[in-house]
Amino acid sequence: MNSSLIEIRTSIPPITFSWLDYVVFAALLGMSGSIGIFFGCFGSKQNSSGEYLLGGKRLHIVPVAMSIIASNISGLAVLGAPADIYRYGAYFIWSIIPILTSSLACVYVFMPVLLQLELITTYQYLQLRFGKSVKILASFMYIFQLVTYNPVVIFLPCLAFSQATGYNIYLIAPATTVFCVFYTAIGGLKTVVWTDTLQSISILLGSVVVLAMGLYQSGGVGNVFKIARDGGRLDVFKPYRTRHFLDFCSGK
Repeated sequence: MNSSLIEIRTSIPPITFSWLDYVVFAALLGMSGSIGIFFGCFGSKQNSSGEYLLGGKRLHIVPVAMSIIASNISGLAVLGAPADIYRYGAYFIWSIIPILTSSLACVYVFMPVLLQLELITTYQYLQLRFGKSVKILASFMYIFQLVTYNPVVIFLPCLAFSQATGYNIYLIAPATTVFCVFYTAIGGLKTVVWTDTLQSISILLGSVVVLAMGLYQSGGVGNVFKIARDGGRLDVFKPYRTRHFLDFCSGK
């Protein structure tokens, strides 16, 4: 097993950026930055928290939906999920259960309350319902989660970019962070929504291209399922595996 893995790793040529990759990458960065500058400097004035945090409540449902999708698809999912499925099997299919249940609860239980009370954040509701101390505790827990989780989310795509380009990851990661903070801070929610829409479109197009190339090089859909079945990657009910359906059903 180890020898076969070594042979596979040594047979794969190193992946590097071509000039076209740099052009696409620069174009995406330029468009994201331009969106932030446009809404921050030339768009409608954002003189209130409602304008800055809610986009004036004038955003269309399609970009908002795409922004929500992009916000929940991080580098961990794009880079980690395929490797996890290749190693352990298609257990990610069970993540549909907690996603659907939590989404339905959010739409039909929590959002109507927030809309009726005209609140901007859930922390305002926690203060109204349970007091300021609960609000502060929940805010601290969320900040702690972001501080420990976001560095990993930023690190993985920066690591992939560093390996493909040769640039120092300790320069790429801070530059990426500063750039994202820049266009978010000056443009508010409108910038976040439209940059997320742009990024979700690029992720979708990239996934379609990878899927098409993978199907073509693997001999079609039937052969792909045959390879997956022979490798045991379609068996998603084995509870003795490291990752199994109970993990994903519980939203782990």
